[in-house]
This record gives sequence, structure tokens and C-alpha cells, in this order.
Amino acid sequence: MKPKNLSIAVIAVIGIIILSGCIGEKEPAQAPPQTPEQPTPAPDEPEVKELSTAEIVEKTKTAIDGTNTYEFESKDTITTGGTPQEETISGKVDRINKKKYGIDSYFEEALEEDVKTENYVVGGIKYTYAAQVAWVKSETGWADEDILIDAKNLLNSANSHELTEVDGKDAYLFILTPDKSIFKENFIVLSIINEGDVDELIEMAESAEVKMWISKETFLPLKIYGTVDTKLKGESMKVELVTEFKNYNKPQDIQLPKEAESAEDVTKDEVIENPEEVVKAMDAIESVTSYKAVMEKKVTGPSAGEETYEIEASRINKKLINTNKWAEEGEDVSLTFYTIDDTTYVQEPVSEMWLKYETTWGEEDFLDVIKNLLKTTEVEVTEENNDFIFDVKTNKDIFGTDFGEIAQDAGDPETAVDELILNAKDVVVKIRVSKDTFLPVKQTMSVESKQYGSKMTISKEMIFREYDEPVTINLPADAEDAIDYDEL
Repeated sequence: MKPKNLSIAVIAVIGIIILSGCIGEKEPAQAPPQTPEQPTPAPDEPEVKELSTAEIVEKTKTAIDGTNTYEFESKDTITTGGTPQEETISGKVDRINKKKYGIDSYFEEALEEDVKTENYVVGGIKYTYAAQVAWVKSETGWADEDILIDAKNLLNSANSHELTEVDGKDAYLFILTPDKSIFKENFIVLSIINEGDVDELIEMAESAEVKMWISKETFLPLKIYGTVDTKLKGESMKVELVTEFKNYNKPQDIQLPKEAESAEDVTKDEVIENPEEVVKAMDAIESVTSYKAVMEKKVTGPSAGEETYEIEASRINKKLINTNKWAEEGEDVSLTFYTIDDTTYVQEPVSEMWLKYETTWGEEDFLDVIKNLLKTTEVEVTEENNDFIFDVKTNKDIFGTDFGEIAQDAGDPETAVDELILNAKDVVVKIRVSKDTFLPVKQTMSVESKQYGSKMTISKEMIFREYDEPVTINLPADAEDAIDYDEL
């Protein structure tokens, strides 16, 4: 900083003037008495002027504009029903070339391991290695990817600051009250998980607050913390975000992996133009109130086995029974799952204890899964007798749950699931649809992979029947006192 109106004291020097020479016969004049020499006074200290909030904001915006690269680490926590879910994100950004790399990680309870997703932004395209299973790409805007742009915009609401420290560094702290729509990305995630309306989450949001720590030395952001409370379907939810910045203007080499160049383009998934028969099938599925189905699943290889699923669903009431049957050590075993709205109940076979866990109706309703698959995937339609055959051009992601179950049963989730995903190939998904009703008659799925170096396959065949017939589904009385699985 350059202090204004620098006050400089004038140094007075006292000299001794000695007159010499004579006037006539006069005695020489006597010299005045000597004055002891005085020390030279020091110059006044420069006046330090504290910066105003507006000046700090302006300097910060200038510093951000002059930043070429940086690294960041973030942690997002979403708390629903008192249960927190955390996601960590770390990455680096090259603002000059508009490139970004990030890796997201969250704990997946079903797999009992961390699931990681890598993201690259290059040339206006975002490449995602989703759950380290398959590469997809979509269009993106740089303003949506550069966190410093968000930080700069947040400062527009700054009206005061205070001096503080963060992580041992002197900093200016701003407490901001931003527009709650800045949490929209988190609200979208919540709406997908809970099958809710993102607009409802935004409308019900309150207590939105952001704290930003700015370096007193460089005027660059050191840390940002954001929090907001909201509600969905009457249930309270909380979002907390923490981002820390480091290594400003250090060289960053961000190179897109070769395998990402063949990523599937999902930019226009929601508006994909499929044949008229597919559109009619989606409309027909939407109108179904109830159905029954039977699915046969067969696995070959090290985890060989067969299972049968008997399903009854009342879509209008969001109720579903799924009875899973298989053979174990020569004996028939079965488990019956009851899904009521967004909660699934099951009785543990040994202790006969009833357990429950949160789910989403859209993931349990098999017809809804098919409808969403048709909506977001390219479909080739052919005819066979009195039916249409939908050849769905999907990828191995559709077998993610099956891979997870096999890995879990193998007792080595991390190693097993990685091998299954890496070696998956020859994915086939076909849906036979009635020409008369445009409703699914049969769905077949298959995939080949490797487990412990040996070939393995998964094949599933699902037969649908009794559409819109009366279905009665009642939760057993004992299940009403079920213990929450997460509390065990």
C-alpha cells in the first residue's frame, strides 16, 4: 500500500557563524556561547490508512482477473433427515486456456467403498469418467466451471468486512447474503435423489449465507464457506459447501486422456429424437396404474447362480412387492422387499428383524426405469410378428447395480467391482413392445465381463403381465416398527 499525505519533518541545522576581521582599533567581538549539539529528529512514521470494504472488493476483483491458474479442494455436505452425505472434490484450473481437471469422491454404502468420478473441461466440452465406468461428454460454459468467477460475483453483495486469520494467514472476512439460487446445482442433486421439484427446494430455501476469506497479502480468495437450509415434501435439508484455494499462478498441465476422445455425447439426452414407436411406448408406460412381472437372472463364472424376482406394483399408490428367490446350499431361500413411497422394508431371515432404508420410487419401479432409459438413449426399432423390438444402444453403466452385488457377495468389493467394470463388454438391452398397447411385453439384458481373470456373464429376462389389474399391497404390521438400517 502507498500511504497518502506523507508527513516529512524538516531537519533544522544550527550553524555557528564566526565573524572575522577588524574595524579600526576595536576589540574582536566575542563569539556567542556554544550550544550543545542536538540529535537529528527522526522522520514521522508513514500514516497507515485502513482500506474500506469497497477498496478491498475492488482489489480482490482485480487480483482475480489477473489470476492465470489455481488449485482447489472442496467438500459438500448434504444432510437429509439428520443423515449427512459428503462429497469431496479436488482439482486444478488453467484460466488462460480454459481447461479444468477435477476428481469427485463419495462413499457408496451399497459397495462399501468410495466411488470416484473424474472430470475434464477442454474446449467448452466437459468430459466425465462417471464412477470410473464409462466416459461421457456434454457442452458446458466456462462461467459454470471457473470457481473464481463465482467468488468474484459473490463479492457484489459485500457491504462490510472484518480482519481475521484463516489457516495462520491474515485475511479479510466477508459475510455475504447471496441469492439462494447459487445452490441450484446442489438442489438439482437433492431433487434427483428424493424425486422432488428443484423449484420447490429453491422456493423453500432460507438462511443462505456465504463466508469468504480474502488474503490480506495477495487479495485472492483463501477459503469460501456456504450454507443453506431448505425443505422438500416437508422434510428439512441442509447444504454446506467448503472450498479452499491454493497454488495460485503455478504451472498447470491439464491433458485430456486419449480414451476420453471417444466419450458418448449426452448433451442432448433429454431431447433425443427417437422413433415415433418409442415416444408412444413412453406415453403408454406413463398411464399404467399397476402391473405384475417376473424376472429371471442368471450369472455364470466364479459367482455363478440363478435368482427369480416376482414383482407386483401399484404405481398410483407408489407401492411395490419384490420377492427374491434363490437356492443356497441346496435349500430354497427368499426375501420379500416392500417399497412404500420412498422407503423399502425387508425382514432379516435369521433374526426375523424388520429393517428399513431410504430409496426412491423411480429406482424401484421397473416401468419407470424403462421409460427413463428410452427417454435418454438412442433406440433402434424393428418389427417381429405382432410386436416391436426396441434395441437400446446403452452401455455397461446399466449393470452397475449387478456388478456391485456380485462384488459384495465375493467379499472383495473394491478389487472385484473394478475388474468387472473394466472388462465389461457386449452389452445387449432389448425390449419387446406390443403393437396393440405399446406396453413392454419382455425385456432382455446381457453383458460379458471377467471376474478373477475368468469369463463371467449376466443375463436377465423380465416378463410383464396383468397391466392395470387390481393390486393390493399391505405392509405387514410388524414392519411398521422396523429399525432404520443406517442406525445399526
